[in-house]
Amino acid sequence: MGSGGLPRKKAGTEQGHRRRTEKQECFIIASGPSLTKSDVEKTRDFDVIAINTNYQIAPHAKYLYACDGLWWDQYIKDVREKYTGELWTQDAKAAKDYGLNYVESKPGNGFIADEFIIKQGQNSGYQAINLAYHLGYNRVILLGYDMGSDGNKSRWHKDHPSPCGNHNNHKQFIENFNHMSPPIEVINCSRKTAVTAFPKIPLEEIIKTIA
Repeated sequence: MGSGGLPRKKAGTEQGHRRRTEKQECFIIASGPSLTKSDVEKTRDFDVIAINTNYQIAPHAKYLYACDGLWWDQYIKDVREKYTGELWTQDAKAAKDYGLNYVESKPGNGFIADEFIIKQGQNSGYQAINLAYHLGYNRVILLGYDMGSDGNKSRWHKDHPSPCGNHNNHKQFIENFNHMSPPIEVINCSRKTAVTAFPKIPLEEIIKTIA
């Protein structure tokens, strides 16, 4: 069970090397300052991966992915109270401590297609695209992938409390996306974004094609 109880088996063992079932699109919601509640509301009828604290703005998300154990230490109680979807991490200790779904990760860029393993890309937004592929989605639609500040802040929400980290190496993250070469379609619908590796299309246009 993804949101509580006993830990799930490690993905990639008894469950098979991946869970691909050739599903269609999945939205991934990151924390960029351009993210709006109205945009998030448009994803309610679709599968969604919320990254980190975005479960608070997208409680309807099917999945919550957070890579860092320190984040889970800080937020697990609130997650249990407010969120009922599947919980995923690449942090083995957090997965064991809190009964989360675990996906193994490896440093570097790209994809590992034949094993249930994600590449880290140095950021959780990168990892969530990898995870969406292994969960079976053929098209990923990005929201909140700003990879930069609006002049005042680099997230729509307030900074994470200590000891969680709040520093972002956006320049390096963007370069990592440039070397991703995903085996699925990735569309960037973020209102503002410095990521140029994927086609940029307004969210309203995408919604019309899949509604």
